[in-house]
Amino acid sequence: MKFHHIGIACKDINEQLNLIKIIFPEAILKKPIYDPLQNASLSLIIMNDLTIELISGEPVKNLVEKGMAGYHICFSVSDMKKTITQLINNGGIIVSNPKPAVLFKNKNVAFLHTKLGLIELLGEN
Repeated sequence: MKFHHIGIACKDINEQLNLIKIIFPEAILKKPIYDPLQNASLSLIIMNDLTIELISGEPVKNLVEKGMAGYHICFSVSDMKKTITQLINNGGIIVSNPKPAVLFKNKNVAFLHTKLGLIELLGEN
């Protein structure tokens, strides 16, 4: 597993992007997209070696209502099935089975609740 990005929940992606433009003018901001399989609007922000994914919509609605922004940590993996098995064997619970993600050029993503919090796995192939 290799760290890929952190996911931040927000109510309005465009509002967040405007704020980030002011605070971090050097950041690269990707145009928001809607992913029907994730039922969410998404955008990437790239700052030096850090990538942040903004997420708004139904999957993060409860977090946003509670004023919480931290959503998930994402790792890229070469063997999705093996990594899921390892996480389950160590107490992880599948929240969302692997499915294509528009934001990542239809590479598969899966979500698991673990002792470290919510982890997103991004398939490398």
